[in-house]
Amino acid sequence: MAPLVTRWFHRHRRLVALTLAAPLASCLGTLAVPASTAVADTSPGPNVAGLNCAPEQYPHGGAPRNSPSVPYEIPFTGTLGQTTPQGVKEGGYLQISNSLVTATLGAPLQPDPTTGAMYGTVFAKLCGVMGLPSEQGAISGNPYGLGNDPNYNNNFVFSPDQINVSLSITGVPGLPVLSAYGAADGNLAAAIEKKPAANGGLMLDFYGGAKSTSDFGPALTSLLTALAPGSAVTLPPAIQSLLGGVTQPGGNVSGASCTIAIGNLVAAGVKNLAATGLTYAQATAPVFLTTGTSGKLTGRPATGPVTGTDATLVANDFPVGAIVPDTTPAPGYSSAVCTQSNANLLNSLLGLPSIPDPATGHYPNSFYAPSTFGVFTSS
Repeated sequence: MAPLVTRWFHRHRRLVALTLAAPLASCLGTLAVPASTAVADTSPGPNVAGLNCAPEQYPHGGAPRNSPSVPYEIPFTGTLGQTTPQGVKEGGYLQISNSLVTATLGAPLQPDPTTGAMYGTVFAKLCGVMGLPSEQGAISGNPYGLGNDPNYNNNFVFSPDQINVSLSITGVPGLPVLSAYGAADGNLAAAIEKKPAANGGLMLDFYGGAKSTSDFGPALTSLLTALAPGSAVTLPPAIQSLLGGVTQPGGNVSGASCTIAIGNLVAAGVKNLAATGLTYAQATAPVFLTTGTSGKLTGRPATGPVTGTDATLVANDFPVGAIVPDTTPAPGYSSAVCTQSNANLLNSLLGLPSIPDPATGHYPNSFYAPSTFGVFTSS
């Protein structure tokens, strides 16, 4: 790049970032000229409490024309969960509904009073960098790791770190709400589609994975109690059959702190991919979250100033593998114990592995994420 152009970038990078709101896809072809300098200037990244966000990077003026290129990277921040104009805090949820028992991470679900869409109680904060002109970026841990989880991505953090989990059976009330710890593992990718939405908003895509570890013992105890003589609750025969071989020596069922993972299961710490019941391709593919349509769910494009947009991302076409007992638990459960017998029981109750079948319209797994997204620039 000629020195004149690199000086223009150096002086006008803020203008470039803010012009992305116009929308981004139609502006980058004009403004995002690839850098061709070997040296980059940087400015501090956004300040998001508890995260180690990457800095803004832009080409350094005055470098020789034949120097290798340096990517132009603009930081972005986001959240899983948003606050509506009415002041309601709406979070996301992950639901697995493939068999006798439905598991919902982010319970209880409630309807938005304006749209009627159901929302949950999962919230997270994140930051990453978006490259120009590719409009692709990443949420990368810096460095990765927390506790015994070496792949923990500390630039995507659930907040608070404990998530409500409900198990529900049609016609069976009173199952206890459980508590889970959540974690995102490995590199998470983000992209802005080149073509804007019909309303002019940004079409956002995210690719990644996550896991949650919960002690399912109280729920299993509750189900076993329902089998006792004189119980006011009658479980479906199929569940009674599954529980018939389970003994309860007293108190809570032990060894039931098990981990459910989605996305790249290698990054999530699943050591035996074959035991998940998924193919290698299914077990290593990231979950694709989009503001467009996935299965039977449709998201909402990002609208508003690019420094602070609202959007809804959905995923409805991803598989969930069977629980594998020795999966690395989410931080918070450093000594979690999940026995093979309890994993087998939970897999049977939840119908894991749970695999979509588009040919029959079967989409048993849902990820719904009202979100915020904002481009950051420091100067």
